[in-house]
Amino acid sequence: MYIHVQYVYMSRAARSAAGELTRQDVIDAAAGLVAEHGYAGLTMRALAQRCGVPTMTLYRHVRDKEDILGALADRVLAELQLPEAGTVTWQEELASVFGSVHDLLLKHPDVAVIAARQPVAGEAAYRGAEVVLDALRRGGIEGEPAASAFATLFAYTIGFVQQQLLSSAPGSLGRRHEVLERLPREDFDNLSRLGAVFLLRSSDRHFRDGLDLIISGLETKARTRAEGPLPGWAAAGGGRPGSAGPVEPGGSGQEGSRRNHRVSRAQGPP
Repeated sequence: MYIHVQYVYMSRAARSAAGELTRQDVIDAAAGLVAEHGYAGLTMRALAQRCGVPTMTLYRHVRDKEDILGALADRVLAELQLPEAGTVTWQEELASVFGSVHDLLLKHPDVAVIAARQPVAGEAAYRGAEVVLDALRRGGIEGEPAASAFATLFAYTIGFVQQQLLSSAPGSLGRRHEVLERLPREDFDNLSRLGAVFLLRSSDRHFRDGLDLIISGLETKARTRAEGPLPGWAAAGGGRPGSAGPVEPGGSGQEGSRRNHRVSRAQGPP
């Protein structure tokens, strides 16, 4: 049995480059590759060639490709427009932050995919999370409920962006509308009434409306938790305390809350 041993020698220049390389250099080089060839062109081999070092040298500075993608996504999130502290209500602050996340990810579709597949654990991402958690705390939502609220808002935003990007593909709306028109009206009365409006899930307006609904729900739960259950709540079949807020006269409480914290923004297509 013969064992073949292959020795790989680094040139003096490569050794020098490897010794001077930093994590920041690696991420900068990765950003350059993405700018020139897109995310599909980002491979560890191509990145090593750009840095002038053997591929294995990269792993002194980054864990893997996912680590690099997370760092690149965090750079994009640094562009988030965050409201100045104390200038708006906590409801408006939530709407502003996640509205900014929505708009930013629409401009960077690949980052939306990265954020959906893996955590983006960088300073920019955590800065946005800190603003959101502070807004929730001011609204009376802390601890585990705050973590749940953040996860819900983030998942809604990421999911809606991905749906928007897919729905905007040429012919997508037309094909879905054809199927909708073929449905028997007697079995699908509600869908027939809504028609194309139901299919316009790529609308920015629909995103804002859905975001308002989530924030209004958080506001109602926070108010109920602070006030405690209404007298006779359980006896009236209202469920467990805190599971829903009291219904205001005329049923307009939620809509009023929505109007109060809706941030004035340019709307997308109807």
